[in-house]
Amino acid sequence: MTSSSHDTLIVLPPDLVPRLSPEVAVEYFDGRALILGMRRRAVAELDVKHSWFLKHIDGQYNLTQIAQAYATAFIINDEQARIEIQEICAELLQTDFVKSAYSSSKGDNMDTTRYIVNPDVNLREEDEDGALLYNPDTDRVQLLNPTGLYIWKFCAQGRSMPEIITSLQADFEDVPADVVATDVEEFVAHMIDSGFLGTLQLS
Repeated sequence: MTSSSHDTLIVLPPDLVPRLSPEVAVEYFDGRALILGMRRRAVAELDVKHSWFLKHIDGQYNLTQIAQAYATAFIINDEQARIEIQEICAELLQTDFVKSAYSSSKGDNMDTTRYIVNPDVNLREEDEDGALLYNPDTDRVQLLNPTGLYIWKFCAQGRSMPEIITSLQADFEDVPADVVATDVEEFVAHMIDSGFLGTLQLS
C-alpha cells in the first residue's frame, strides 16, 4: 500500500480514534511492515508511512493528534499531514486491518455509520452530466447522474445516511421525503455492493 492523492478527498471525523484490529498480525522490517488479516486471510506489505501509522495507533489518540506527530516525523506541513493521515486511515479501515472508536461528546442517539469512498476508485466529473467512476480492483465503470454525484460527494465527506437524506430533501423539496430516502438508500446500497463505497462503524 502506498499513499496517493485522489480527485475526491476522503474526509474522516478528526476525532476518530483508530486502533489495530485484534484479528491481524504485524511484522516490521526496515521501516516497512508485513500485515496479515486473519478474518479475510489477506496479506499486505505496507510502505514506510503506512507502517508508521500502525505503530502510532493504540486506541487512545485521534486522527488530529496522530497527524500532528506525523507532520513532525516526516517534516511536512500540518495540512499535508492531515490529508495523508486521512488517506492512510481510510485505506486501512477498508481492509479491516484497522478498526475505529469515536471520541465525540455528541449524544448517544446519533447514527454511527459513515460512508467512505474506495480510495482506489477514480472519479472524473463530466460537467453538468454527472461523473464517471472507475474501480481498478474490479475493472468496473459506473456512470453517475448529477444526483448520484451529489450523494457520492456527501459519502466522500464521511456523512451518515440521515445527513445525506436531509440534505437532498432540502434541495429537492418537490420530491416526497419518502421517495428521496428510498432513492438514497438504494443508491448507497448499490455502490457498496459494487465496491465503490465502504462503511465505517463509529463506536
